[in-house]
Amino acid sequence: MENNYQGIVNLKECLSEALIKRLLEKNDLSAISLDQLSADINMDADLVRSVFRDVNELFLYWFNARVSEIFVGLTADFSEDFEASTREKVLETLMSILEAFADKRSIFQHIHKWALKDFQFGISITISAYHLCDKILTISGDKKKDLPIAAVRRSVRINGLIGLLLKTSLVWFKDDSDGLATTFREVDNNLSQAIEIAESFKLFDGSRYE
Repeated sequence: MENNYQGIVNLKECLSEALIKRLLEKNDLSAISLDQLSADINMDADLVRSVFRDVNELFLYWFNARVSEIFVGLTADFSEDFEASTREKVLETLMSILEAFADKRSIFQHIHKWALKDFQFGISITISAYHLCDKILTISGDKKKDLPIAAVRRSVRINGLIGLLLKTSLVWFKDDSDGLATTFREVDNNLSQAIEIAESFKLFDGSRYE
Protein backbone atom coordinates (compact mmCIF):
# COMPACT_ATOMS: atom_id res chain seq x y z
CA MET A 1 0.00 0.00 0.00
CA GLU A 2 2.83 2.40 0.91
CA ASN A 3 4.58 1.67 -2.39
CA ASN A 4 1.35 2.35 -4.28
CA TYR A 5 0.92 5.66 -2.48
CA GLN A 6 4.48 6.76 -3.24
CA GLY A 7 4.00 5.69 -6.82
CA ILE A 8 0.95 7.93 -7.13
CA VAL A 9 2.84 10.85 -5.56
CA ASN A 10 5.69 10.36 -8.03
CA LEU A 11 3.24 10.14 -10.93
CA LYS A 12 1.57 13.40 -9.90
CA GLU A 13 4.91 15.18 -9.68
CA CYS A 14 6.09 13.86 -13.05
CA LEU A 15 2.82 14.95 -14.67
CA SER A 16 3.07 18.35 -12.99
CA GLU A 17 6.58 18.88 -14.35
CA ALA A 18 5.48 17.82 -17.83
CA LEU A 19 2.49 20.17 -17.69
CA ILE A 20 4.54 23.19 -16.60
CA LYS A 21 7.15 22.46 -19.27
CA ARG A 22 4.46 22.46 -21.96
CA LEU A 23 2.82 25.57 -20.53
CA LEU A 24 6.12 27.44 -20.62
CA GLU A 25 6.53 26.43 -24.26
CA LYS A 26 2.96 26.92 -25.52
CA ASN A 27 1.30 28.98 -22.79
CA ASP A 28 -2.08 27.44 -23.65
CA LEU A 29 -3.73 25.07 -21.18
CA SER A 30 -6.59 24.31 -23.58
CA ALA A 31 -4.10 22.90 -26.12
CA ILE A 32 -2.67 20.35 -23.67
CA SER A 33 -4.23 16.95 -22.99
CA LEU A 34 -3.63 14.18 -20.49
CA ASP A 35 -2.80 11.91 -23.42
CA GLN A 36 0.04 14.22 -24.44
CA LEU A 37 1.38 14.42 -20.91
CA SER A 38 1.13 10.63 -20.53
CA ALA A 39 3.27 10.25 -23.64
CA ASP A 40 5.73 12.83 -22.33
CA ILE A 41 6.45 10.73 -19.24
CA ASN A 42 5.95 7.32 -20.93
CA MET A 43 2.98 6.44 -18.76
CA ASP A 44 -0.27 4.68 -19.60
CA ALA A 45 -2.97 7.26 -20.36
CA ASP A 46 -5.70 5.26 -18.62
CA LEU A 47 -3.63 5.17 -15.44
CA VAL A 48 -3.13 8.92 -15.65
CA ARG A 49 -6.85 9.50 -16.11
CA SER A 50 -7.51 7.40 -13.01
CA VAL A 51 -5.57 10.02 -11.02
CA PHE A 52 -6.60 13.28 -12.75
CA ARG A 53 -9.85 14.09 -14.48
CA ASP A 54 -8.28 16.65 -16.82
CA VAL A 55 -5.38 19.11 -17.15
CA ASN A 56 -7.34 21.74 -15.22
CA GLU A 57 -7.35 19.50 -12.16
CA LEU A 58 -3.65 18.74 -12.70
CA PHE A 59 -2.77 22.42 -12.81
CA LEU A 60 -4.59 23.07 -9.54
CA TYR A 61 -2.78 20.12 -7.96
CA TRP A 62 0.58 21.57 -9.05
CA PHE A 63 -0.27 25.03 -7.75
CA ASN A 64 -1.63 23.87 -4.41
CA ALA A 65 1.36 21.55 -3.85
CA ARG A 66 3.83 24.39 -4.46
CA VAL A 67 1.88 26.75 -2.20
CA SER A 68 1.79 24.13 0.56
CA GLU A 69 5.59 23.96 0.45
CA ILE A 70 5.73 27.73 0.94
CA PHE A 71 3.25 27.60 3.82
CA VAL A 72 5.17 24.87 5.64
CA GLY A 73 8.34 26.96 5.57
CA LEU A 74 6.58 30.14 6.65
CA THR A 75 4.70 28.42 9.46
CA ALA A 76 8.01 27.28 10.93
CA ASP A 77 9.40 30.82 10.66
CA PHE A 78 6.29 32.44 12.15
CA SER A 79 6.25 30.03 15.11
CA GLU A 80 9.55 31.55 16.22
CA ASP A 81 8.56 35.17 15.60
CA PHE A 82 6.48 36.55 18.46
CA GLU A 83 6.94 40.21 17.52
CA ALA A 84 5.54 40.33 13.97
CA SER A 85 1.92 41.43 13.60
CA THR A 86 -0.69 39.59 11.55
CA ARG A 87 -0.39 42.32 8.92
CA GLU A 88 3.37 41.78 8.61
CA LYS A 89 2.90 38.02 8.30
CA VAL A 90 0.20 38.41 5.64
CA LEU A 91 2.49 40.74 3.70
CA GLU A 92 5.41 38.32 3.94
CA THR A 93 3.24 35.39 2.89
CA LEU A 94 1.83 37.21 -0.13
CA MET A 95 5.29 38.29 -1.28
CA SER A 96 6.70 34.79 -0.74
CA ILE A 97 4.03 33.39 -3.04
CA LEU A 98 4.51 36.07 -5.70
CA GLU A 99 8.28 35.67 -5.61
CA ALA A 100 8.07 31.87 -5.83
CA PHE A 101 5.95 32.03 -8.99
CA ALA A 102 7.62 35.07 -10.56
CA ASP A 103 9.33 33.04 -13.28
CA LYS A 104 5.99 31.54 -14.31
CA ARG A 105 3.98 34.75 -14.62
CA SER A 106 3.24 34.08 -18.29
CA ILE A 107 1.47 30.88 -17.22
CA PHE A 108 -0.64 32.68 -14.65
CA GLN A 109 -1.60 35.37 -17.15
CA HIS A 110 -2.95 32.66 -19.43
CA ILE A 111 -4.64 30.83 -16.53
CA HIS A 112 -6.39 34.08 -15.56
CA LYS A 113 -7.74 34.48 -19.11
CA TRP A 114 -8.66 30.82 -19.40
CA ALA A 115 -10.59 30.89 -16.12
CA LEU A 116 -12.74 33.70 -17.57
CA LYS A 117 -13.54 31.58 -20.64
CA ASP A 118 -14.03 28.15 -19.05
CA PHE A 119 -16.88 28.36 -16.52
CA GLN A 120 -16.10 25.14 -14.67
CA PHE A 121 -12.40 25.94 -14.42
CA GLY A 122 -13.29 29.45 -13.30
CA ILE A 123 -15.35 28.01 -10.44
CA SER A 124 -12.47 25.70 -9.46
CA ILE A 125 -10.01 28.59 -9.49
CA THR A 126 -12.36 30.69 -7.34
CA ILE A 127 -12.69 27.90 -4.77
CA SER A 128 -8.92 27.36 -4.80
CA ALA A 129 -8.34 31.10 -4.30
CA TYR A 130 -10.72 31.13 -1.32
CA HIS A 131 -8.90 28.22 0.33
CA LEU A 132 -5.54 29.85 -0.43
CA CYS A 133 -6.50 33.12 1.24
CA ASP A 134 -8.08 31.24 4.15
CA LYS A 135 -4.74 29.52 4.77
CA ILE A 136 -2.81 32.79 4.38
CA LEU A 137 -4.88 34.32 7.18
CA THR A 138 -4.58 31.20 9.33
CA ILE A 139 -0.79 30.93 9.26
CA SER A 140 -0.57 34.70 9.78
CA GLY A 141 -2.47 34.53 13.07
CA ASP A 142 -6.00 35.30 11.88
CA LYS A 143 -7.53 32.05 13.15
CA LYS A 144 -11.00 30.66 12.54
CA LYS A 145 -13.62 31.11 15.26
CA ASP A 146 -16.77 29.11 15.83
CA LEU A 147 -19.11 32.03 16.48
CA PRO A 148 -21.36 32.69 13.43
CA ILE A 149 -20.73 36.45 13.34
CA ALA A 150 -16.97 35.93 13.60
CA ALA A 151 -17.13 33.38 10.78
CA VAL A 152 -19.00 35.82 8.54
CA ARG A 153 -16.51 38.60 9.27
CA ARG A 154 -13.61 36.30 8.50
CA SER A 155 -15.23 35.21 5.23
CA VAL A 156 -15.43 38.88 4.24
CA ARG A 157 -11.73 39.28 5.09
CA ILE A 158 -10.91 36.26 2.92
CA ASN A 159 -12.83 37.67 -0.03
CA GLY A 160 -11.13 41.01 0.52
CA LEU A 161 -7.76 39.28 0.32
CA ILE A 162 -8.80 37.61 -2.94
CA GLY A 163 -9.63 41.04 -4.32
CA LEU A 164 -6.27 42.35 -3.15
CA LEU A 165 -4.48 39.52 -4.96
CA LEU A 166 -6.41 40.14 -8.17
CA LYS A 167 -5.59 43.84 -8.08
CA THR A 168 -1.94 43.19 -7.28
CA SER A 169 -1.59 40.59 -10.04
CA LEU A 170 -2.07 43.29 -12.67
CA VAL A 171 1.12 44.97 -11.42
CA TRP A 172 2.92 41.66 -10.76
CA PHE A 173 2.42 40.45 -14.33
CA LYS A 174 4.38 43.43 -15.68
CA ASP A 175 6.85 44.06 -12.86
CA ASP A 176 10.48 44.05 -14.05
CA SER A 177 11.91 45.85 -11.01
CA ASP A 178 14.71 44.39 -8.90
CA GLY A 179 13.35 41.97 -6.33
CA LEU A 180 9.77 42.76 -7.37
CA ALA A 181 10.05 46.08 -5.54
CA THR A 182 7.11 47.56 -7.46
CA THR A 183 4.93 44.59 -6.57
CA PHE A 184 5.95 44.85 -2.91
CA ARG A 185 4.85 48.49 -2.78
CA GLU A 186 1.57 47.57 -4.47
CA VAL A 187 0.87 44.76 -2.00
CA ASP A 188 1.84 46.96 0.95
CA ASN A 189 -0.40 49.84 -0.16
CA ASN A 190 -3.32 47.58 -1.06
CA LEU A 191 -3.04 45.77 2.27
CA SER A 192 -3.03 49.04 4.20
CA GLN A 193 -6.14 50.21 2.35
CA ALA A 194 -7.88 46.87 2.91
CA ILE A 195 -7.14 46.96 6.65
CA GLU A 196 -8.39 50.52 6.92
CA ILE A 197 -11.66 49.57 5.20
CA ALA A 198 -12.01 46.44 7.34
CA GLU A 199 -11.47 48.43 10.51
CA SER A 200 -14.11 50.96 9.48
CA PHE A 201 -16.62 48.11 9.10
CA LYS A 202 -15.44 46.43 12.33
CA LEU A 203 -14.41 43.23 10.53
CA PHE A 204 -11.64 42.26 12.95
CA ASP A 205 -12.04 40.01 15.98
CA GLY A 206 -8.86 40.66 17.89
CA SER A 207 -6.22 39.61 15.32
CA ARG A 208 -3.15 41.80 15.62
CA TYR A 209 -3.09 43.52 12.22
CA GLU A 210 -1.07 46.51 13.41
